[in-house]
Amino acid sequence: WLKSKEDGVLYLIAELKQETNYVKHHVQKLCAFFNAMENFATALKSAGFNVLHLTLDDTHEDKHLPALLNRVAKEYNCSCIEYLY
Repeated sequence: WLKSKEDGVLYLIAELKQETNYVKHHVQKLCAFFNAMENFATALKSAGFNVLHLTLDDTHEDKHLPALLNRVAKEYNCSCIEYLY
């Protein structure tokens, strides 16, 4: 997916609450994980990719990944969704 840039493709990187509580994690691990996601999004943006990075605050109303994907697809008028989980 990241070997070449494609016009019209939105790359979504989203922090979700479900990642914080499916098992017990140390708070530093969670902070490091979300920081790595932010750094990756920044690196992709710097490389010219169209990236939408959503923080926990941005996704607090999304109960799970499918709800988030549906919301973003509607908001950005996406014709299809492909994802890595």
